[in-house]
Amino acid sequence: DEHKIASWIEYRADHRHIESFYAEGFFVRLKPAYAFHRWIMEKEFQWKCFIRTGEKRPVIEREAILFARRFNVWLAVATIAVLYFLVVTVTGSKGAGLFAASCLALSHFHIEHSHYAETDIAAMFMLTTSLWLWARVVQKEGRFGFWLAAIVTGFAVGTKFTLSPLLILAI
Repeated sequence: DEHKIASWIEYRADHRHIESFYAEGFFVRLKPAYAFHRWIMEKEFQWKCFIRTGEKRPVIEREAILFARRFNVWLAVATIAVLYFLVVTVTGSKGAGLFAASCLALSHFHIEHSHYAETDIAAMFMLTTSLWLWARVVQKEGRFGFWLAAIVTGFAVGTKFTLSPLLILAI
């Protein structure tokens, strides 16, 4: 699965859409960061050519996989923080938030999937963020918060179609 996702990352870097039916939310969030990463790689290669170190151009697909893996590690860490805020918002207890964040940080699923170049961690991040924003909307009932939660829910569904039941919250 990683090689297919890496090829889509590379394709998506230069094109608007993937040719097959796939949720593209992960690639929408990854594209600007990956474009910056490719620019840095190119400048580094040009510098090495300039100082004549004899470096070869890096293999793009391998770089796409490694970049997606690093991106997922950062999303996994951010998910732990967002889960803390979600639990504190719902329960009002910082202790419960720390307990929930600790459980997620030590869970087998989270650790295992956070180092793969797949969309599962991105989906979990978007799900947690969406639920946190909806919990804030329920407590404060602000118009801006509602629209922000609805937009993030749309991104969550766009990340992985199995998150479609979240749309019920927007209705």
